[in-house]
Amino acid sequence: RLRISRLSLEVRSIRLTSCTANAFAVYSYDLLQQPRPFRTNPPTLARKNVTVYLPHGFAAYTLAAMFDDLQAKLEEQLRVEVWQRDTYRKDSILGLAEVSLGSVFDQPLQHSASMPSMVRGFRVLDQVCPVSSMEPGLGRIGALRLLFFLEDLGPSRSEARQALKLPAENEEREERDIMAHGAHGVHGVHKNGRSSVEAVEAVRGTCGALASAVELPADMVAAEGLRALRGSPAYSVAYGLEIWKRSEESKFRSYLAEQEVAVRDRLEEEYRQRELARAREFRHRQAELKDVEAKTRHKLQELRQREVAIASEEARLAVLRDEARRRTDQAVQEHADVARRQLRQVAEAQQSLELEQSRSRHLQAHVEELERDLVAARAREAEEGQKREPRREELQSLQTELAESRLHA
Repeated sequence: RLRISRLSLEVRSIRLTSCTANAFAVYSYDLLQQPRPFRTNPPTLARKNVTVYLPHGFAAYTLAAMFDDLQAKLEEQLRVEVWQRDTYRKDSILGLAEVSLGSVFDQPLQHSASMPSMVRGFRVLDQVCPVSSMEPGLGRIGALRLLFFLEDLGPSRSEARQALKLPAENEEREERDIMAHGAHGVHGVHKNGRSSVEAVEAVRGTCGALASAVELPADMVAAEGLRALRGSPAYSVAYGLEIWKRSEESKFRSYLAEQEVAVRDRLEEEYRQRELARAREFRHRQAELKDVEAKTRHKLQELRQREVAIASEEARLAVLRDEARRRTDQAVQEHADVARRQLRQVAEAQQSLELEQSRSRHLQAHVEELERDLVAARAREAEEGQKREPRREELQSLQTELAESRLHA
């Protein structure tokens, strides 16, 4: 039979082993009839070799299918793509994980008190799937954990309506009886309320006895009980009450429609007044914005002129800087040349000084030697002078005698 199933997928966590990326997961499955691919959002920073949970990774889908068809369709692999979000580049796909969902039927049926919506039980398949790189040669780049829930919500509504539908002629007969005795039925609820309840209980008891006496399917027992209930007077009274309730509801709805028209008119007038006030405020704000825009444009023009002046000044400063650098380099080169020349002159002066010092030492030694010779010569001269002194006295005496003899002559 056609049954309603709820399929829930949760992409819980991811672990990358080759890189660090702002990752998010994307999948699209033909069985789920998705209008667009599902993706986790926002992208999560997945560091290398660190397991991180993906936010907003749960999604539930409801579909009607037979058990064999559902089991056959779940044999198809679910392909989950892992993408990378980059601020300065287009989103790129990192890898692909393939998930097998067919083995969910091998999982035991579970019940959870914390999830009352899963009253019929559910099966869960928890898998950690490898993520393969899209680039050839890299192999596995991480792992993705995915949980798959499968719930059986019972038969489809069309099947239930088909099982509980009464024959057309019984419904027409009941409607004619109710229309004929509608007013009496409405008052009979108050007068014979206990008998109506007893009749309903009797019908239920009859259905229970019939179900216990004969082993019939539950759908057939429910259908027979519903037919017996609709044929009872209590059902006619309840049906008349329902018609009366619907007529009162229609009156109340017409009253509500009138009130809605009045409220709509009042709200439209208030809205029109607010729109006029908003238009005035908009014009006022628009004038202020135009003034601000003019001032901003003027300031922008000034900023552009200043920017041009700054650019020209920067160009001039660049030229001056280059000229100063060139002059500095030239001066440094000249000083280096002067320093080298001075060093060479100093070296030559040191060599000349050493030569002069050597020459002066040689001359000093020669002077000392001459002084020693002079002292020796003076000593010899003194000795010779002492030896010549008597002869000089003799010579003077002879000269005196000679002069005297010349005088006498």
